[in-house]
Amino acid sequence: MAVPVDQGARLRGAVHHIDLTVRDLAASTPFYEALLGFLGYTRAKHEAALQVWDLVEGGRLLGGVALRAAHSARSHDRTSAGLHHLAFRAAAPLDRGAPTSTAPMP
Repeated sequence: MAVPVDQGARLRGAVHHIDLTVRDLAASTPFYEALLGFLGYTRAKHEAALQVWDLVEGGRLLGGVALRAAHSARSHDRTSAGLHHLAFRAAAPLDRGAPTSTAPMP
């Protein structure tokens, strides 16, 4: 979704999207579907090798999250170069436990 120029200036500095690489896309998708759905994201793309959710408000794209399958079986090391962690803001402390899913955290 394209962001009009006047709105884009107000979003300068905001994260546009985040791509996450997961070991097993099929196993990880239900977890992220529950989490991102709870946070207000909607599914924008559902393909065998790519899952995308967008956060849209008032017709304006605020950000997106994409999941892709890893091309390497190497174990993740959170202290090596790359993404250390990803945190979402909760509306209130009780929000933190709200998403429920039968899918285990990948």
